[in-house]
Amino acid sequence: MVFGGHNVVGHENDFPQFTINDTYLLFLQRVENREYYWVAYGPQGAFRVEDDSVRQVSEVFGSWNRERGKVSLRDFIAEVLAVAGRL
Repeated sequence: MVFGGHNVVGHENDFPQFTINDTYLLFLQRVENREYYWVAYGPQGAFRVEDDSVRQVSEVFGSWNRERGKVSLRDFIAEVLAVAGRL
């Protein structure tokens, strides 16, 4: 993946490779005292956006997929905003 003009390559269990030209929503967390970020909770913090739906990329450990599976983009955004409002 190219992020911020830099090629990024990584591998983690239950974190499938990104597909070129697909759209992903990543929940990033800044590494303390560093200038870079990592995907919070690994594959559980990455979601693939496809048409009008969203699915967590984690295939084994992702609680989102077990509890909800693929959801509409609208419902996903509403839930994220609701959780963010509680922070």
